Amino acid sequence: MTSQISEGRKTLYYFGLALMIIGGILFFSNFVIMALNFGDFSDMKDSAQNFLLRAVGGMGLLIVGGFLRSIGSRGLAGSGVLLNPD
Repeated sequence: MTSQISEGRKTLYYFGLALMIIGGILFFSNFVIMALNFGDFSDMKDSAQNFLLRAVGGMGLLIVGGFLRSIGSRGLAGSGVLLNPD
């Protein structure tokens, strides 16, 4: 079965997996940072902006990585990108 999967699809699958891991680390790092800085309200504006960027960026990487993994695992036709392949 592994000989039927092209190198491009394998690369796309593992690249999507790497993006999902990075996105998960970014997103869940917010919870660790919140716990470490509990009760410290100094420099709140910059902290809130960084929190939002990490959360949205992490979720974006999780979504894009999942999409790339689905294309890599099933191909363009199997993932729904091509609706009527020949």
